[in-house]
Amino acid sequence: AQLITEPANLRTVGAAFGPDPRYVWFSGFVRQGSLYNNGMNLYQLAVYDRETGAVSPRSNRWGGGFRPTLSPDGRWLVYGSRHIADTGLRIRDLASGDERWLAWPVQRDDQESSAQRDVYPGMSFTPDSREVVASYGGRIWRLPVDGGDPVEVTFEIDVDLPLGPLSPGIWRPCSSTRRGLPTGGGSPSAAGSTGREGTSIGRAPTAEAPLSASPRHRRFTCCPGGPRTEAAS
Repeated sequence: AQLITEPANLRTVGAAFGPDPRYVWFSGFVRQGSLYNNGMNLYQLAVYDRETGAVSPRSNRWGGGFRPTLSPDGRWLVYGSRHIADTGLRIRDLASGDERWLAWPVQRDDQESSAQRDVYPGMSFTPDSREVVASYGGRIWRLPVDGGDPVEVTFEIDVDLPLGPLSPGIWRPCSSTRRGLPTGGGSPSAAGSTGREGTSIGRAPTAEAPLSASPRHRRFTCCPGGPRTEAAS
């Protein structure tokens, strides 16, 4: 059942419990048109009281607040926020209200998108509440709550991943072509385009029509007879 119904345009993500199951922490924002070019205070933390139905705000940072994570002992709250252009993890002592950065910078958050899989990857405290396990920079880390240096969690995995050839008859969305600019011959690029800013449709690369990239890394083109390199304007 849906717990929060008002306001109707409230988007909620990242629901999390602490040691008291009465309260549900979450991150939310009131949707008001496009997310792009907005100030970075869209998402903020809040708590839903399952007994009274009340919602109480728990953050008001310009960089936003998302992915609330509570320690098992109920003392610590860790959440994501942004400072200038970089995302970081903040830690709050729930008894005193004191806050500081636990790790900064980390992985880029997803506040400007629809965030269908949340704004930031999940994380978790260790059972003794002394460390937070989080991932960023292509690694998994243990972050001591006392401010000590992060410790990388090393591991090995045996992977058996079968791969097959791409079919020349498959068409799929190609978001790397941003505009329908003509090639040197005056016809649109073989990657195809909507003719406007947005996602275009392109054929999957094959041995006969491999994928090529422009020197400025602005456009990928899949051309019959071989790669064609074009500089984007």
